[in-house]
Amino acid sequence: MNIPYRKFEDYLPVDTSKMRPKDSYKDLIKRRAFATEGLVEKYGKIPEDMIHYRPCPNCRSEKNVPELEKDYLKVVKCANCGLVFVNPVFSENFYDQMYASEIQQEIIKKLHEDSHEYRKERFGKERIKLMSRFVKGPKISYLDIGASSGYTVEAAAEVGWDAIGTELNPSAVKFAQVRGVNVIEGGLDHVDIKDKKFDVISLFDVLEHILEPMELLQAVLNNLADDGILVLYLPNYTSASVMLLGLDSHTIRPTHHLTYFTPETIISFLDSAGMNVEYMITEGLDIADYIWRKEALDNKDMSALKEIQDKLQFFVNAGGYGLNLRVIARKK
Repeated sequence: MNIPYRKFEDYLPVDTSKMRPKDSYKDLIKRRAFATEGLVEKYGKIPEDMIHYRPCPNCRSEKNVPELEKDYLKVVKCANCGLVFVNPVFSENFYDQMYASEIQQEIIKKLHEDSHEYRKERFGKERIKLMSRFVKGPKISYLDIGASSGYTVEAAAEVGWDAIGTELNPSAVKFAQVRGVNVIEGGLDHVDIKDKKFDVISLFDVLEHILEPMELLQAVLNNLADDGILVLYLPNYTSASVMLLGLDSHTIRPTHHLTYFTPETIISFLDSAGMNVEYMITEGLDIADYIWRKEALDNKDMSALKEIQDKLQFFVNAGGYGLNLRVIARKK
């Protein structure tokens, strides 16, 4: 499908200092591999009995070719459908413990909770505006899976939607609930969700973290109204960020990002799940992240590039190389 793009004047600026306060992004990158680094420090390598090989999350083929290695983990490309994914992987229990760990909660607290209000105003409201173009009704029912601090749920509630979010991070759930935001700890099997149908279900930066993403999508479809929409935001593996930074791109984070989608492979993936893509664009902070990395970590002067970064990012997005895929799909 052709990927549309917004007019340059329609883009809203992003204040990265407010989105990532107090060196939180630097801390996230520095500690991204704390789980595997701890194992290697203890055992000298990742123990074989802690990992297992898996078939392609999309087509289930067991034929793949090496793609890259980072943080002691291997990433492969399916020889059949082209999907890129981490292989071998840890158990689901390992990932659950990692996300519930004190280190992970501290990372998320610094990155999301301290920027909650800014994220709600800048990103939450923008998301609701986009989703509102595809669903109508007097009272929209909305489920945000992996809601973090609940800034999108809060933005939805402010416009009158019947909104609820799920989150596995106890610290983020507590933060949201203290603010009066309807975020619950758990998943789709929670009593407040399992038998309910929603007009809109979103997974913002979630699907790439899931060990069996197809299973999650199939479960999500059970909760999606027949005329409802599924909204996905996820990293774009063919983004300018990956091209510019290579293995240094934060998109490539195999301890946390287990599957890597492109515009082509997410269409194929959703087709396999029984969905048609109705809308897709790419947008991101590719140029801003490149500048940040060169300044913060490599001590480079990037003042010249800063002057044209917004215009450069516009062309990156328009070409389909933006850092994030934004996808809206419906049941077939």
